[in-house]
Amino acid sequence: MSFDKSAFDKWMKQVDQELVKISGFDSNSLADHLYADAFQDGLMPGEVALEVLQENGFPLEELGL
Repeated sequence: MSFDKSAFDKWMKQVDQELVKISGFDSNSLADHLYADAFQDGLMPGEVALEVLQENGFPLEELGL
């Protein structure tokens, strides 16, 4: 399976937009995550953002998420 860097970069911008919208932080401000794996698995940016925030201990339940 080839890796489309351009598509990944676009997808990653969408992940960062979701992260910032929910938490105020982007991916560079949070613990590392296997973003490339999530991209290749076909996960949606919003799904990944929630997963990353959960891994970073954000109180998603309190935010109604």
